[in-house]
Amino acid sequence: MKYYVFIFTFLTSGFFSVNSFSQVNQVWTSSFNSSSNDDDEVQAMAVDNSGNVFVTGFTITKGQGKDFITIKYNSLGVLQWSKTYNNSVINGDDEATSIAVDALGNSYVTGYSTGDTTFKDYLTIKYSASGEELWTADYNGTGNDDDISVAIKTGALGNIYITGLSVGKGTSEDYVTINYNSAGVEQWVARYNNDLVDDIDIARALTLDINGNVIVTGFSYGLTKNEDYTTVKYNSGGTEQWVVRYNNPSDNYDIPNSVGVDNSGNIFVTGFSFGENNNEDYATVKYNTDGAEQWVARYNGSSNNFDIATSLTVDNNGNVIVTGYSYDDVSSEDYATIKYNTNGEQQWISFYNGDGNDFDITTAVKSDVSGNIYVTGSSYSSNTVEDFATVKYNSAGVQQWVETYDGAASGSDIVTALNVDISGNVYTSGYTFESSGDFDCVTIKYAQTVGINQISNSIPGNFELKQNYPNPFNPETKINYELPASRQGGQITNYVFLKVFDLAGKEVAALVNEKQNAGSYSVTFDASNLSSGIYFYTLQTGDFVQTKKMTLLK
Repeated sequence: MKYYVFIFTFLTSGFFSVNSFSQVNQVWTSSFNSSSNDDDEVQAMAVDNSGNVFVTGFTITKGQGKDFITIKYNSLGVLQWSKTYNNSVINGDDEATSIAVDALGNSYVTGYSTGDTTFKDYLTIKYSASGEELWTADYNGTGNDDDISVAIKTGALGNIYITGLSVGKGTSEDYVTINYNSAGVEQWVARYNNDLVDDIDIARALTLDINGNVIVTGFSYGLTKNEDYTTVKYNSGGTEQWVVRYNNPSDNYDIPNSVGVDNSGNIFVTGFSFGENNNEDYATVKYNTDGAEQWVARYNGSSNNFDIATSLTVDNNGNVIVTGYSYDDVSSEDYATIKYNTNGEQQWISFYNGDGNDFDITTAVKSDVSGNIYVTGSSYSSNTVEDFATVKYNSAGVQQWVETYDGAASGSDIVTALNVDISGNVYTSGYTFESSGDFDCVTIKYAQTVGINQISNSIPGNFELKQNYPNPFNPETKINYELPASRQGGQITNYVFLKVFDLAGKEVAALVNEKQNAGSYSVTFDASNLSSGIYFYTLQTGDFVQTKKMTLLK
């Protein structure tokens, strides 16, 4: 779904130029330094439906090692609360690795906590929207050894699903996946061990499909003692449905990093696989709902060197976008982002090489409702060491913009998390090196505008949302609205929101989300990715709210 905002600007001639532009603005940057004034590092981030941002990771507290740190910012980047967790019995390391939020604004954090006699144990915490700790749940595996949770997802009815590695009794590391209900009561535990080998099995990522099935991927030693992609599907009751493995043609190691599902329940796994060229390649695999392999897409860069896929996303049309870094003989590691269609055919590949012409390491990729792609990671600059570097591509793989962030000390800035909300706001988070010699958490929000200058500078007398034209439409229609000057005579109105909703009240597009001057505006709304039906569009600015109906006929 594409949308274009037309912003009217005055020229002395009384006419206006018609110039396309694409713009991204850094709305806020928020840093966090704990009271211990030691290292604070973000490992994961989530954004709720109201634009509140949650980050989690660890803070180092003198005398008690690493502790969980969880932080909430509101949509304006203002700190709402921060919470730490320390197992005070032993004061060992406690590190959060993943976070999720539910529709009520509760947040869930998982990771590990060092016990007194149990080594590392899974630890999961639920916080209310106001930061109150509602419950904690821990898990010590059958081997009474290390148990480290690495991923968390929220499901229906407030259920929580986590996965990670757990040392079993006589089985080395195994996958262990746990379901808790909304009250933190354990519903089931599912353990996966390759019985043929009884060696290392380490879960790396988890997702849920539209039917509430749980899909876990990771690596598992095969008969030849090399790691294979190993993906397990459980139903919502924790019963194993199937296990599938991917072993590359050279029968060497294969390490997955990311898993995703499409709207039909097909499953995609990506990571890196030691290929016949004696280096790592991207390897992306698609399975259907029954676990049958549909295709494998491998990528080996032009330098025939290492290529490491780090993350994937699946767009609304079932295309899969994979990002990672690919070594080039001239520019070292570069971002390399690939789009495959539903049949596994490469649609495009796009590279990013930062201004330092050195290593550029991706962390994450996301897609928005319009099929645009966002990639973030850390990029070396000759003057500032590593910086955050976030890149936007359109659905055809054409770069739209790049935003970098260099902290105040011009030291290492390591990005670990990325999110994109339904309004097209982009969030990155990680940690930045400070002049005091420690790392602080840092989180950034970007807002986007895409527009064309137009022809009139007259100031309307009243707020007005006009009927879209044409109506019915297929697939594009124009929505015009007017913003008067403020009562005090100033030019700047309140924030303006123009959103589209379906009959069920679900938001399907956010067309405007920014401050705008008084004037007349027009938006072209492209509903190519929506099905026929009745939709509502709402203009809100300050106390003014108006809604109108439109009909899409295909």
